[in-house]
Amino acid sequence: MGLGVAAVAIGCARLANVHWAAWQWALVLFVAFDLGGGIVSTCLPATLRAVRPQGDPLRPLYNAALHIHPLLLTLVIPGQDWAAMFLLHGAGAAGVAAAGLMSIRHRAGLALAWCAGAIALINSVGIAPGLAWLAPTYC
Repeated sequence: MGLGVAAVAIGCARLANVHWAAWQWALVLFVAFDLGGGIVSTCLPATLRAVRPQGDPLRPLYNAALHIHPLLLTLVIPGQDWAAMFLLHGAGAAGVAAAGLMSIRHRAGLALAWCAGAIALINSVGIAPGLAWLAPTYC
């Protein structure tokens, strides 16, 4: 999955005709690979036990808050608005918090609706050319 997200990131950047330096490409692809790999690994039983242990309801929120990928990309991608990336980071953490308050039966539906709303909100605020893959991957 990490390679797939990195391939989508390359496609988005090429379609946007961005002119990034090699180090910017490397960082964007690293973030894409890391987020894509995290999507898969978060679904594994061992990771679920580590990220969502019984009796520690705040652990998933801490985990989400420490994933600062959008903020990191704001530092290195020219023209990226800080407000949009803080909004994306906050939406990700708030979505995890909201899912933690829901019953297990309703979490998937809430997560899907939250993600759709967050993506629409982020796109309305603005995301730098070439980073169209970030919001769907991060949420």
